[in-house]
Amino acid sequence: MTNTQFGEECDIVAVLTPKPGKLDRVAELLTKLTACVKKNEPGVLSFHLYKDFDRETGQEELVLVEKYVNKEAYDLHAELPDFQAMHATFRSEELMAKPILIKSVKPLNNPPVLGTFYHRSTFLLPYSNFNTEPPVKSIVATMNIRTTVEAFCADFANGTHPTTILDSRFTSNPEIYEYGPSWARSRLPYLGRSWTGRRSSPASSSEEDTTCDAYFDVLGQTLFFEPDNREPTSPPDQFLVSTSNGSDDAVMVKLTSTVGSNATGKKWVETFVFLFGKFDAQGRIGKLEIWSDSLSAWVNSE
Repeated sequence: MTNTQFGEECDIVAVLTPKPGKLDRVAELLTKLTACVKKNEPGVLSFHLYKDFDRETGQEELVLVEKYVNKEAYDLHAELPDFQAMHATFRSEELMAKPILIKSVKPLNNPPVLGTFYHRSTFLLPYSNFNTEPPVKSIVATMNIRTTVEAFCADFANGTHPTTILDSRFTSNPEIYEYGPSWARSRLPYLGRSWTGRRSSPASSSEEDTTCDAYFDVLGQTLFFEPDNREPTSPPDQFLVSTSNGSDDAVMVKLTSTVGSNATGKKWVETFVFLFGKFDAQGRIGKLEIWSDSLSAWVNSE
């Protein structure tokens, strides 16, 4: 089936709000629906299920993102017995707190690359997707990643001590790498180096120390930060989340801070991009990659 045969592609975004304690049951039914969609694949381009929270009420939600070759293909699948049976179960078991909200039904002239989902109103992590079997990773593990990353953002904004951040948000053998040119290390010695592991004790610090503790030490000796406390957990539209499972999950976050040079006292506004990955089963961060405007830091440190 091609777009020539069916017209413009159709994107459906539906939000489901289960009653308290019923989210897992609703997710189970939707996961079974994934098998139905696979079985009736013609006309379906992708089928993704995400877990989320309503930022205003705190209620747990499930966001269903479906992509079809056109609106008629969606209507066809919506009439399948499996779809009808699922909705009948929703009603008979009284699973939903409110009616399903269809947020978007629109044609896509330039469909985005599948595999990531960019949501401008909430922070989402993948729950399942059309191209894989139901995920082995539990909802709890998925939400642990969300909790850890949002907590890191709050730590960043609140100026939490680096040792506390490493102890509470990272695995026991983390990796940190901040990108930048090697020639800038004379003023910015934390750039372009692989920092791995944790320091065994505070007294073990040395010039040859390449632990993640040392990264924060060197960074703190070079720069000071005045984060923007008006948005302690980063604007929701600054999150970009992969749809892979397990340790391959990746979360990208953009944060802004006022930065100053300890050498000169000069300040500037800096935007950082953090890429978190290699999460463990508890959602702790195993790897952190950082991008920033190293040229501004170089010039203002002179």
